[in-house]
Amino acid sequence: MTYRILMLVLAAAALIAFPATNAIADESKDDAVVIIKCQENNTAATNAARQPTVLTSQASSNFTLPDSCAAGTTPGTGGSCAECLKDLTSNPQFDCEGDDEFTSNVVVEQQSTPPLQPISINKFVFMCGAPGQ
Repeated sequence: MTYRILMLVLAAAALIAFPATNAIADESKDDAVVIIKCQENNTAATNAARQPTVLTSQASSNFTLPDSCAAGTTPGTGGSCAECLKDLTSNPQFDCEGDDEFTSNVVVEQQSTPPLQPISINKFVFMCGAPGQ
């Protein structure tokens, strides 16, 4: 009789533990995170030279950045920030199906104060993943 009770307790514990383990594993697998830093030269001679460009770009391993988000090798030579952000927000991976949530954030990392600091840098963060606790 004790063997049957022990087996029932073990079976109940397994039924409780397996769904929780799968939920934890699935959360990180589906998350997509992208961080883009854009720079803008506010004292450039022409409007074309003032257009924000991609300074750095990073993405989680399960997400491929569009070509428009290529970072430049020297300041001002990256892809167009506007094109990059447009391509990211129209990407199907950020449709966030099911219980996933889309979150975005913008942070000013360096404020422009011409003539001493003519370059401003903004960081854009996009994420599609499990809701925050």
